Amino acid sequence: MTYCTGRLQHQKVFPTHIFSCDNFYPYHTELLDAIHLGYEHHLPNWQSRPNLHQSNNFKQFAEYIIEANKEIIRDKLRYEFDDIRITDMWANVLKPGEYHAPHTHSNNSWSGVWYADAEDTSGIIFADPRVQANVIQPSSQPNIDNATVLSYASKTNRIYLFPSWLYHWVPVLKGNKIRTSVSWNIQLVGNVGKSTTFQSAFFE
Repeated sequence: MTYCTGRLQHQKVFPTHIFSCDNFYPYHTELLDAIHLGYEHHLPNWQSRPNLHQSNNFKQFAEYIIEANKEIIRDKLRYEFDDIRITDMWANVLKPGEYHAPHTHSNNSWSGVWYADAEDTSGIIFADPRVQANVIQPSSQPNIDNATVLSYASKTNRIYLFPSWLYHWVPVLKGNKIRTSVSWNIQLVGNVGKSTTFQSAFFE
């Protein structure tokens, strides 16, 4: 029995965008050295102060991040804004047995992570943001179209860019290597949204 005499149409709506790029920063070894200078080995789940983008060692890296986000958000997603600014940036060092619990980055538009040294360590996991996605989930062959959780591998000098509202976490680090990364948050500058829908704001 033919249930559709015309051509079957298939559209993917309301997508969640995750961008990645390898070999992102040409001076990654120098940046790794700068991170380790401030690393406090005795502290678990160590994180630096969240103002690395304001330091001399990270100034050029922050410029790379801003330009990458501008290109993606404006050219790929067609969002309209005046400018982009980094609200905070910090380094992370995880030792074996440590992890980052599920979380989002509130009060920001986009977030990202860059792996300074992360070969053969835990990656990053993203969860489907739709609250009902796991309700009566049928059995299936897992793929990007039906999965409710997706794991992305960590790789030295790779970045991931994703919406700040997207739940993500880092599973328990196994093996005997430490995992060093830099994370940041981005806010759009200017008029965002439409006043006619009562979903607008001005950021400066």
